[in-house]
Amino acid sequence: MVNTKLSPFETALRVASVMVVALALSTPAMAQNVSALCTLVTYYKSFLAVVALLAVLFYVGNSFFGKSALVAEIAQNVLIGCVVATLAGALISATGLAPASC
Repeated sequence: MVNTKLSPFETALRVASVMVVALALSTPAMAQNVSALCTLVTYYKSFLAVVALLAVLFYVGNSFFGKSALVAEIAQNVLIGCVVATLAGALISATGLAPASC
């Protein structure tokens, strides 16, 4: 059986990294400047579009030439992930949780 328990060092490292991120995001200057958040969301959407396009190209190329079940399954899982991430962004903006300036 595989041991999945973290060592004390790994646990401390994960807790410290979460604390650093929480501290960085909790500053008042970060809360007032949403332009950086909008830029980050724009880059995120562009990255998802590129990943989804590549997954479609791999899927189509595999169906024409390779016929590998592994490549088809990876492409399908990546496409499903892109769809879920896109729908999550649409749901957040539909509920009004996105900043008004984006």
